Amino acid sequence: MRESSGQYCAGRDTTADNLTADTAEAGLFQVSFDANPASPLLSNIFAQYKANPSGFINVFKEGIRCSAADLENFGSGSGADFQRLCKGMSRLCRGIRSRRAASHS
Repeated sequence: MRESSGQYCAGRDTTADNLTADTAEAGLFQVSFDANPASPLLSNIFAQYKANPSGFINVFKEGIRCSAADLENFGSGSGADFQRLCKGMSRLCRGIRSRRAASHS
């Protein structure tokens, strides 16, 4: 995890120039909203989390301290919503992207 602290609340890679809502990465695996076209499942997961933000976030919070900078989101609209929610759903997004990259879609 080159770009992430490995914490669920990891915000954008501050060394990158991705300040828009669509490109700012968030979460444990640094996923951004513009990854959605990689698989129709990503849009489905995003819609489900937006309607009912739940999951295993409490497990990922154990023993972790997040700074205000970690929790910062960039831009507005769906991209900003994705950043906020990604802190809880990034493990699902990363799993889907990994399967897609390995051509197991």
